[in-house]
Formats: sequence, C-alpha cells, structure tokens
Amino acid sequence: MSEELEKKILKGFIADNFTISRAFSEGFNPDYFENSKTKLILSAVLDIYEGRAEIGVIDFETVKRQLEKKGVLDNEIQKTLDEIEKIEPPPLAVIISYIDILKIRHGERKLLEISLDMKDFVERRGPHKAEDIAQFASETAEKLHDIARERLIKKLVPSVKHMDTIIKELEGKRIFHGYSIEPFTSLDKTLLGLRPGFYYALAGAPRRGKTNFLLHLALNIIKNDRIPVLFYSWEQTARILSLRILSQEAMINPVTILSGDLNEEDVEKLKKSYETLQDLTSFLYIVEGTRNDTLEKIEAHTYNIMQSHRTDKVVLFLDYIQKIPTENLNLTLEEKVDEISGKIAMLSLKLNCPVVAVSALDKEGCKLDEEGTERPTMFHSTGGGDIEYDSDVAMVLVKNHKETKELMEKFDILVKNKELKEEEVPKVDIIDLYVDKNRDAPEGVSNIIQYLFFIESNKFIEIGYKDLREKYTYRKIGNIIENLKKMGVIKLKSNPKRKEGEIGFSGFNPV
Repeated sequence: MSEELEKKILKGFIADNFTISRAFSEGFNPDYFENSKTKLILSAVLDIYEGRAEIGVIDFETVKRQLEKKGVLDNEIQKTLDEIEKIEPPPLAVIISYIDILKIRHGERKLLEISLDMKDFVERRGPHKAEDIAQFASETAEKLHDIARERLIKKLVPSVKHMDTIIKELEGKRIFHGYSIEPFTSLDKTLLGLRPGFYYALAGAPRRGKTNFLLHLALNIIKNDRIPVLFYSWEQTARILSLRILSQEAMINPVTILSGDLNEEDVEKLKKSYETLQDLTSFLYIVEGTRNDTLEKIEAHTYNIMQSHRTDKVVLFLDYIQKIPTENLNLTLEEKVDEISGKIAMLSLKLNCPVVAVSALDKEGCKLDEEGTERPTMFHSTGGGDIEYDSDVAMVLVKNHKETKELMEKFDILVKNKELKEEEVPKVDIIDLYVDKNRDAPEGVSNIIQYLFFIESNKFIEIGYKDLREKYTYRKIGNIIENLKKMGVIKLKSNPKRKEGEIGFSGFNPV
C-alpha cells in the first residue's frame, strides 16, 4: 500500500511543483519513501526542483531524462513511471494526508528497529551486547524522542532564520504588517492588518452587522492584497451574501435590487459596482456550511484553494462559532464552543493564515447591548467566555445609543428645515468596535473605533477612533452629516440660515 501512496504523491509533485514546497513545509522527508523504484524517481524529481538538473521544468519527460543521466532508468523504473503518469493528480489536501500516513509508517519502522535492538541487547548479541544498560537505555530513549518529535513537529527551523527575515525586512524599510484592511484605516493601524497565524474573534448582538462587517474585511483584503478568501457561513446562503456584497458596494437596499424597482441612478450604481466586484470576487469563495463542514474539512478545502491559486497566503472567515459542527455530537454547548475555539486557534497556526470567527452573544449580553447602559464583552459569548483566552484578538461590536439618537435628532432637524426629505433619511446606527484583546498591539492607539452602519444597505463606514475625553458630540455629528453629504449618501437642499460645519474630520474613512 505504501508504494501506491508514494506513486500518488509523485504524481502530485510532477503535476504541480507547488505541492513540493508545501509538502516540505508540512515536514515531508524523502526518507519516508520505502519502495526502491519510487525512491529513485523522487530523487530525480527533487534534483530538478532544487536546480541540480540541466532543465528546471518538472514533467515526465524531464524526469525520464534525469533518471537516464543518473544511469538508473531501466525497464522496471520506466514501468513505474508509466503507472504514475496514468494516475489522476490528487488534490493538495489529499497529498498532505498521504504524507502524514507515510510519516506514521516511518515512525513505526523506527520503533520496530528499536525493538529488535532491545531484543538483541537483552539476549547479549548484536552491536549493543557489550554496552552498559544505562548507556543503552539513554540512547534508546533519545531515539524514541526523535520519533515523537518527527511526528508532532512539521519542520524545525532555528530561530536565527526568523531573526534573519526580520532584519532583512527592516533593511528593506519594511515593517511587519498583516493583510491590509484599508480603508478601515483606524482598525488597520490598531491591528497591524490581519496577520498570518492570528485568530480574530468578533462578537456582537443580533442586528449589529457582524456578518456584514466580515464581508467588508474580506473584500478589503482582496482589494489590497489579491489573495484568496474563504468565507464559511452556517446562517446565510451564498446568494444572499453575494447580494449583500453588491448592496454594500452600491449602497442600495438588497430588497430594492431583488424587486428590480430601480431608477436610472440606481441602475448605473449597480453596473459600476458589478464591474468593480467582478474581478475581486474571483478571489472570494463563499461556502454554505453544512453538518459535514467540520474544521478538519475546512482545512482540506483551504489546502486545495492554496493549490489552485498557487499561494500559501489565504484568509478564513467563519460565521459563526456556535454553529460550526463537531464530530462529537454529545457535547454540551459550552464543551462544543471550547473545543471549536481551541481548534480555530490551532488551525490559524497550522495554516499560517488569519482566521476571523464570529461569536453570538448570550441573552445577558444582548440585553446589555439593547439597553445601552453597560456594554457586553466577549465573556458574554454564547457557550462561555473562553473564546477570548483562545483568540489573539477579541473584538465586540456594540451600538452607541446616545450618539445614534443624536444623529437621528440631527436628521429630524434637517427634515423640519426642509433640507432633507423624510423618505431619504438613512437608517443608520453608530457602532462602537471595542478591541478588548490585541496581542502584540502597537503602543498609543485607542481600543475603540467607531463606524456608521447603514442597516438597509449593509454598509459600514469607519468614523475613526472614539475620543474618550469628548463630552459633547454636537460637532462630531455635524461633521458626519457634512461627510455624508460630500459622499452623496444624503442630498441636502441649501439653507442660508444653516451654518456649514467643517467638512471631514480625522479618521472618517468611507469604504
């Protein structure tokens, strides 16, 4: 059976050399191969891959030439090569699983060798018969430790390698930054982008725009870095989420889009939005989560997306934690959330990618958000508060009732002054994003960032950092109105009696 696995791995390597680099990052060792014929073919493939052959293109003809050059191409090797060529190339995730099987078998072979050595020692024969038992036991223990380390650790890299990379980045005048989420400028600065290997948890009550906020982050990353994004939802269909993305870009109510009751201006907006999104959404994979979409399956999907885009860079969004299935159906909700959250943290490290996961709030947390007297925290997550311990970054979306009310009052004044039509008043909440936990956070940045959330069009617009010293928000609300007017979100009629506020203020970042 090992020979068949080795042939399939070789087919994957020859069909797509990206799988070779990924395999080595997962701890692949050529010693895992047992069969003498596949070992020779693997050696020829690696010679080409590592530049030791005359031609650097890996295909069956080149591999054959390299085997001839090494003087090992006979009828048996040619037959094996022909068998490999007929195999369907396995996906990257499958190759990784095959490598894991070979890794286990390699460890088992080493254990068998150790057991034979132990038998020889006890029976006073073989190379170890004259050794002291303490010395033999120490050497045997070290060999056992080697097997355990090889099984559990992907690839041991001395820390000096990582330090070298940091110094080179500094010399190149680069600073460490994750995938950019601009134009959410304040959040990008606070988080240093979405960083590989980090687990980001986002909690919030219903109707606070958690899913819509994630869709913004996903599109912003694609716009800035052109990397694939997987968005798993166990609540909404791919069609509905795609509609929300279109709605956000065009700032048109999705119900209006579906009804087809659009004026000429809306039609032009939609056309322009579709043209903008057409290229970007080729990097976005929206998956309707099912009972079978466990984190293990998501890991396999991610490997396959990496392979299809030929990149190690990818971002995962999970909506939401409490609905992600587990293989054990008998867990309580608390046990399930603990297990899922811990696995998400491990998944982000294993794939070396950012994972952003939404959490629902429990009844107490939703009540706090609705009343607005106190605010909920990540510890009000449904199923327990261990999510904050597991995550690298913990954030909570909370409605700012006071400032939302003041904004609505400002709209009412504009309607009374006949500067704004009542039917054109947008339904909008001011949302505070609390960054309660932020591993390796930059110094001197606020942990509260404010957004306008347009409920009907699912749109978020970043206002900027909340000034905790601010007692009166009249000027801020006035500036919000002026910015919305400037952006064309609202259309005010001129009123000579009204004094124009300052247009724009630090941090107002439309998407």
